[in-house]
Amino acid sequence: MGNHVSDHRHCCCSTGLRWYRGHGYRYRQDPVCRIPGDVRCVVLLRSSRSRLIMHTSFRTLAAALLMGGSAMVMAANDGQSRVNELLSSAPEYRTTWAKVVKKEERLPDWVINLSGASQQQMTAATEDGDKYLVGPLCETADTCKSKRLIVAFSLDKEDAYAMLVEVPAGLPADKSPTRHATYRYLGKPDEGMQKLLNEELRKDPDWY
Repeated sequence: MGNHVSDHRHCCCSTGLRWYRGHGYRYRQDPVCRIPGDVRCVVLLRSSRSRLIMHTSFRTLAAALLMGGSAMVMAANDGQSRVNELLSSAPEYRTTWAKVVKKEERLPDWVINLSGASQQQMTAATEDGDKYLVGPLCETADTCKSKRLIVAFSLDKEDAYAMLVEVPAGLPADKSPTRHATYRYLGKPDEGMQKLLNEELRKDPDWY
């Protein structure tokens, strides 16, 4: 086998491994391994390609998980907000809310400024594939049963919707507030968003 090695021309395949040509085959310097060079090159190339694909897939998966984790962290942090804290927390909230109330008439100041009482933190919700932060705002803690606002902001702070709910003050406890309430939507929410706002309102155990 050593004679074969000394008499044959040197050749390199695309993998950079050194082979020897002879008798229609390419032998490695190690005479124990006599795999045809063309076949071995294909095997090595396929193996390299498989490793490249696996490496690329892993990087893509890692990037997706990182982005998803970042989004969840952002949602969790935003979910710690209360409605009456939004306008002071970011200018994007102020700009978006100003557009919502700009053309509305006869809105109370606590609605225009989102300055009422918020005893509950906002929670995450999804409508038509988009994520929102939703939460209630009351005129005051004492008048919450008669004057409240349900607010929904998109996570990117570019869209906002609300539902102003008013019930006659002093309504007897045996009277259903849903039958005596008036509803006013702000921001022109579609049917799906109106449903989301109403679902948030119904989370109140005293709302029936």
